[in-house]
Amino acid sequence: MKNEQKRVERRTFIWAAGGAAGLALAGAGLGLRRARSQAELHRVDATAMGSWVQITLPAGQAAAAAVALEELARTEERLSAFRPESELGQLNRAARHEGSFAVSPALGALIAECAGYNRLTDGAFDPTVGPLVEAWGFRGQPGRPPRWLLRSAFERVGLQRLHLDGGRLGFARDGMSLDLGGIAVGHGVDRAVGVLRRAGVRHGLINAAGDLRAVGPRPDGSPWIIGVPHPVRPRERIAALELRGGAVTTSGTYLKFVATRGGRVSHIFDPRSGDSPREVVSATVRARSATAADALATAAVVLGADEALAMLERVPGVEGFLVVQKPGGGLEARQTGGMRARVLVAL
Repeated sequence: MKNEQKRVERRTFIWAAGGAAGLALAGAGLGLRRARSQAELHRVDATAMGSWVQITLPAGQAAAAAVALEELARTEERLSAFRPESELGQLNRAARHEGSFAVSPALGALIAECAGYNRLTDGAFDPTVGPLVEAWGFRGQPGRPPRWLLRSAFERVGLQRLHLDGGRLGFARDGMSLDLGGIAVGHGVDRAVGVLRRAGVRHGLINAAGDLRAVGPRPDGSPWIIGVPHPVRPRERIAALELRGGAVTTSGTYLKFVATRGGRVSHIFDPRSGDSPREVVSATVRARSATAADALATAAVVLGADEALAMLERVPGVEGFLVVQKPGGGLEARQTGGMRARVLVAL
């Protein structure tokens, strides 16, 4: 698990006011309403899905965190790209040698959902980027690959080369592989929230390395305060927003990358060109589910600022906050009309 945690592809850290001293964003000179009822909340810190997880619940329901963590562990057993025995690991091996693989209903449904986000984002979200992720070493030791390897990897990318029929997943080309890093953690968070609700929890927050979902507001009715980290100065928070329900996820190019002569190549790839996007440094997306927020935040980085904002504006119940690299240097913040994130520091 230690090595796996180093490889995890979570893009950023979002700070949540969940009642713990180290995470309370309210106050501290930020001009935000001070969080109330701190004593009513209990936070559980753990490791799941190859990363850190924080679950904040009313003190009387803290035991429910265990069942949520169990659900995250079950999701990891199916979807981890770093575990050869996971269903995804077995599927990727089958793609190299057999051409098709019988998938579980749960994995088949998630792949079908990925196809929906692929259409919604004009191909910007695509889980078949696995060969590019692997070529650049993001599943092991990152490094610049030779050009022939990049060309070969790109020729094996494209959701149109994937066929799901009757519970079997077929691959049009040998050597294809899926990388669900842009959706798996959000999917796991949604499943964990479902477990909490069935356990009777009506107020809580799950933060899985930056994929957050709230179960209603805080117990006193006030919102959770979510802080978005600065992409250059990670100890600072660039913006804050309120969350009374739903999910927030941030994707970015600034935490995991390979340095090259031409700049940086991040672990997020444009499946339409094989390139690493550079205009959008980070994208924070608020949506009804963590699955949607996760996928759309990844796509927003790929699309670029104008296309990303237009895409997010089109999707009901979705808003976005982008940190963008300006052509002449420097950064600027842009957001959709309904996001209403409060910018805390000058860029």
